[in-house]
Amino acid sequence: MGSMNFKTIESRGYRISEVNRFLDQTNKTDSSKRTVEEIESIRFSLTRRKGYDPKEVDSYLDDLIAAQKSRSAETNENEKLEFSKANPSQGLTNEVGKKEVSLITSERLRELTPPVVEGIGYEVSEVDHFLQLVADTLQTFEAKSGTEIENLKADQYLPRSESLRLLTSDQIRWALFTVNEEGGYDMRGVDAAVNRLADALDHHWQRNK
Repeated sequence: MGSMNFKTIESRGYRISEVNRFLDQTNKTDSSKRTVEEIESIRFSLTRRKGYDPKEVDSYLDDLIAAQKSRSAETNENEKLEFSKANPSQGLTNEVGKKEVSLITSERLRELTPPVVEGIGYEVSEVDHFLQLVADTLQTFEAKSGTEIENLKADQYLPRSESLRLLTSDQIRWALFTVNEEGGYDMRGVDAAVNRLADALDHHWQRNK
């Protein structure tokens, strides 16, 4: 039987065998793997005979739900931190202000996904497309050095240039996304990442070697 000691009542209580079975399953498995929806969907039969007090059992389920929501919130915060402060696999020095700043690379950016939230969030498809464009620009810069990078920048101003049109830091900083009220990417995480990506583009546009 489970480790909980619920009060029993003479009638209109939850069937003891069902509650005990649930408690056994909870003790044998990692309860943190249960989703909030799974816990909320749990139903126990009411019996005319002796059973567990529904108020105590429901209170226990509420505690499980609260604990799971707390774990989920902590996980989401960690994901936001990972995305908004993502470090590249190789360091770059931001020459703006001569500060030593670790900047994200195209390879790292392609590996990252913003945290998804319920409720208000940025439209997923728009953010994905935007991040793909940024990664393409970063990758193009990363493959060039010296004279090549100067030529690449110069080509951007030619009306019929065949070179890839590169994003500027201002285009990234002022990027706008559709807000979806039914869920999407976490807005704070994306906004924080946008600022770091703009710094990365500043670095490439200003370097000459």
